[in-house]
Amino acid sequence: MSTDIQSTETGAKEITQELTNRSTGAFLSKEQRDYAIGRVNELVNKQLKAFEAKNPHPFKTRPGQNLDEKLVLLKTSKVKMIDLKDLKKACQLPFGDQTLWDKMFVWPKTPDQEAYDAVTKKLETFSLALFDRRDTAIDQIMLGTGAEANKFIAEFGPDGIDPRQPNAAKV
Repeated sequence: MSTDIQSTETGAKEITQELTNRSTGAFLSKEQRDYAIGRVNELVNKQLKAFEAKNPHPFKTRPGQNLDEKLVLLKTSKVKMIDLKDLKKACQLPFGDQTLWDKMFVWPKTPDQEAYDAVTKKLETFSLALFDRRDTAIDQIMLGTGAEANKFIAEFGPDGIDPRQPNAAKV
């Protein structure tokens, strides 16, 4: 029984020495954690900008349909009217009593709108995955060791790992 106590005390002394020895990188100071988190955020922003530069939108804003195009679609019956069967009052329409006729129909997307939406979806998917990885890295930095912090920081940046890939492929 005395050996169990002695080994426990020895283990406790070793843990205490590890905690007080900053050269091992076992734990980060507040300044080191703040720097690591700031660095991760900086690299995430660079990685996001690099991805956006490689995947530009085809137009500055999402293209719309002008009045003439909408009239042609109405004449050719390529639009559907919104479902009004369950509505009982005018205030339930999209804009109440001031509902515009062009809000009463479901308009098909143009090829330009589809191209713009495809790029937007790609950017959204990438950024959500990147921010999830960033949050995980920050959690690990806050809870982990100095060596782990360096490993997580190395995964970000314009040449970082593609966050959408589970096998950690380069972007």
